[in-house]
Amino acid sequence: MSVDEPTDFRRLFHDLRNHLGVILSNAELLKDRAEKAGDEKVRSRAVQIEEGVFKALATANEIRSNLKTPE
Repeated sequence: MSVDEPTDFRRLFHDLRNHLGVILSNAELLKDRAEKAGDEKVRSRAVQIEEGVFKALATANEIRSNLKTPE
């Protein structure tokens, strides 16, 4: 896939954020269910997933802010 236009990057970042949002939502649901079931191992893994999503979102935002747009 060729990504030559700034709008292509915006679309890709939008899609990435949407996918990460789905992962985050599922991790939150998993964490809640694990807490209710008293399963600390699964709850801990869900927290790790949440933390990974937040780091990925921060990285994507940093990459996006460092991209130069043509004038």
